[in-house]
Amino acid sequence: MTAKDIPRGIAGEEGAEFALATKRGIFPLLRDFAIDNGLVFDSCLDIGCGRSRHDRWFSKFRQSADSATYVGIDTDQQIVDELRAEGVDARNPEVDDTSGLTADLTLCIEVVEHLKPEEMNGFLEFARDSTRTLIGFTTPNFEYWDGVRAKQEYRECRWIPDHFPFFDPHGGPHEHKQRMTPAGLQRSLAEAFPADEWGTQVMRAWPWTLHDETTDASFVLAFKIFALAWRRGAAVEGFRGWRSTDDALTGEKPRAPA
Repeated sequence: MTAKDIPRGIAGEEGAEFALATKRGIFPLLRDFAIDNGLVFDSCLDIGCGRSRHDRWFSKFRQSADSATYVGIDTDQQIVDELRAEGVDARNPEVDDTSGLTADLTLCIEVVEHLKPEEMNGFLEFARDSTRTLIGFTTPNFEYWDGVRAKQEYRECRWIPDHFPFFDPHGGPHEHKQRMTPAGLQRSLAEAFPADEWGTQVMRAWPWTLHDETTDASFVLAFKIFALAWRRGAAVEGFRGWRSTDDALTGEKPRAPA
């Protein structure tokens, strides 16, 4: 079995089918979506930015305007202070007024798993109302487990992903409080993004094939979940899939000749 044969309907996922993104990061997908729809982003809002420094990526992103702006949001004041000291426009929504922030592109990278289930809809509505064009989401994929036990068809896989130790539904802001699955994220997006105004696409991502040499059994899993949400309009046709070319994994602007 190869990555392209990854199961589309997993037990417990209600037979749902999802596209497969064969990349570790979502940035090529954002690039492809922007190119296919002729988009150039003049602003980026990074919700739950942490210390990722996605501002550096956005400044080099080939689909960002030369004068594009970036704002990072995080509830960890120490992180906000560190970013500000490095010249980043960073804000804490628990201290600073973020109600009027809007951007062409919004990033929610490894964020939704840190929310309690009851916080999910409010968070997605904030992201929706802050975004003029496109939102990108990533989160760990928990669809292969029921709680802490692997589902029957993966019981012999003996694989423990590195995000498992961070799951604590009663933990602090840096612990994971939701076990996200593709179908679960799709339901949440459907609740928060009206279909007549927004298009959405959820996909499995970062596939792995694990082979048990003793039984000659192979297990194919997708480590991450990626999702896009885009505001419908004359200038945005929607998601067309991955482009065949992948000249820059991060979608960076071409460097000027020396």
